[in-house]
Amino acid sequence: MELLQATNLSKSFGSNKAVDDVSLVVRAGEFVSLVGSNGAGKTTLVNLISAYLRPDSGRIRFEGKDITVSSVNERIKAGIARSFQIVNLFDGLPCLDNIALSIFARERMTYAMAQFAYRDVKIVDEALEVLEQFGLGAKRRELAGKLAQGERKLLDVAIAYALRPRLLFLDEPTSGVSTRVAAARAKLGFSNEAMIVCKDNLFEEYGPDLRKITRVMNMPGFLADVTHPHCPEYWEPRYVLINYLKSFLACEAIAQGVVTSEFLAWVDFGYCREENVLPNPLKWDYPFSNKIHLFNVERLDAQDLISIIKTNKVYFQGCHIVAPRNQWGDLKRLMQNAFDMLISYNLMDDDQTLLLMAYRNAPSLFEAHFVDAANTGWFVLFKDYNLSPPHQA
Repeated sequence: MELLQATNLSKSFGSNKAVDDVSLVVRAGEFVSLVGSNGAGKTTLVNLISAYLRPDSGRIRFEGKDITVSSVNERIKAGIARSFQIVNLFDGLPCLDNIALSIFARERMTYAMAQFAYRDVKIVDEALEVLEQFGLGAKRRELAGKLAQGERKLLDVAIAYALRPRLLFLDEPTSGVSTRVAAARAKLGFSNEAMIVCKDNLFEEYGPDLRKITRVMNMPGFLADVTHPHCPEYWEPRYVLINYLKSFLACEAIAQGVVTSEFLAWVDFGYCREENVLPNPLKWDYPFSNKIHLFNVERLDAQDLISIIKTNKVYFQGCHIVAPRNQWGDLKRLMQNAFDMLISYNLMDDDQTLLLMAYRNAPSLFEAHFVDAANTGWFVLFKDYNLSPPHQA
């Protein structure tokens, strides 16, 4: 029996076709996987079927009924449920009540929601059973906002499961941990101290910024007088976007409770290339002040931005940034202002220039540390700044 039939679905965001003439059939009792690279449109397709987006064209039928224009609530009532890539929970409520609200909605008992689970024996029994099935029984009285990230993901799936749907979508239910990255971190001795979170659909989420970058890069004369046109910051919009978003992703990790330490360090994974660039023991221990810390390979001066962009001159390394948790929001704001300014002048560069602009706009928020790249190379940071006095810029 055909449970779901999607026919010729398409969805575009400006010039970006996220879903292009996709047809899909799901039969009762089947397990179906949507597999694709980041930005392939997997979540967009799920959003179309679950009514969080309206398709530009195509039809969706569920159990023989056309639901193309049905609302989210109508599709839930019909038997379609989903978990989310970015977890949606009632953080101020216990886990038990999060599940109970799902059951209330399923039974169309919204009038009773104010009572919550502990006042309804039938509801509490079913909610506890669901929590036990997902290994969260011991967390039933704990606030959802206090859960670890993996537990939050489980609770999100449990909420969807409690609706007893005929069709259940799970958007990255295991967060897609890369075994290759995990193995590399284990080799370096970090596996018991780190959480690895994979971010998918980045180019859809930040589609407007990506389109701005693409527009500037496609302008006639963008590469005029550029001395290093082979560098990706001059021809690959996605490369520029990812580097621009470092502070955004750091803020997201802080907001989701992934970061529990006083300081957060962004370090590009590719920076840790070989053991000879790491300290011994494998621990970065340095008395950083309560500022945003950047590492410069050129002495800071007042050279104009246009010549810096045209010649690909690097002052600050973008591959590592250190700051207290409460300072990352300031860095995000400064980076966004720098990005918007470059766009307004039809200019673009990667995070190294954006960091320089941020530093120049608010120098009191930063502390710069010099890395003698000319003599020792770029990859000495964890040795130069590990229980030793800093080299001030």
